Amino acid sequence: MKPKNFILAVLLVVIVAIGVWWFMRSATTVTEKTADASALSKVGASNGVASPQIAKPLSSTVQAKTETANTSVTAADATPDAADPQADLKTALPDIARLLRSGDWLVVDQTYTPPYKLTPEVMQEFLDAKQIEQASLVGLAPDLQQTILRGRQQIQEEAAQDIEDLESQTPTYNDAGDEATYLYTARVMGKPADHPERKTFIKINGKWYIKGSE
Repeated sequence: MKPKNFILAVLLVVIVAIGVWWFMRSATTVTEKTADASALSKVGASNGVASPQIAKPLSSTVQAKTETANTSVTAADATPDAADPQADLKTALPDIARLLRSGDWLVVDQTYTPPYKLTPEVMQEFLDAKQIEQASLVGLAPDLQQTILRGRQQIQEEAAQDIEDLESQTPTYNDAGDEATYLYTARVMGKPADHPERKTFIKINGKWYIKGSE
């Protein structure tokens, strides 16, 4: 692989890594995501790759999905379907790991972000990030595409393993029993992070969501 192509592959893999880290932290802002998109455009321009087109602000589809997510938080949801993996952490964790391993992080974002955080702006940021991921391979040589895909697969696998590590733990609950906190050490490109993190899940109307990490 040419040095220039290798550098581009590394940069794009790093961008995907930032996207997965952003999900795992579950605490990004519109400003931070805008900065990520700008960084990708600069990488593409400096390497002769056309910048991907970002989705236009807030389509009716985004609005509809957000309204659906918000209306799900009602008294009727106080007793969720027993088949719903969000009903119990013992089923939610394997579900998250499965989705991350298959690359369906957009579904994870839409499903496991707490309803009070799932605003139309946040939904749009999720869709923008997914579009950037899809566009990052367009026009690249096959060997470069494979390098990027391997990097993505490694990131997805590590993110899934981080969640699976929680399955063997007993979380610490708050007094109300609607927040569960786990202690774990994330993997970063095959190596453990320097410091352990706390990942907290929150239960809202009978469903568990990822509150965030610290």
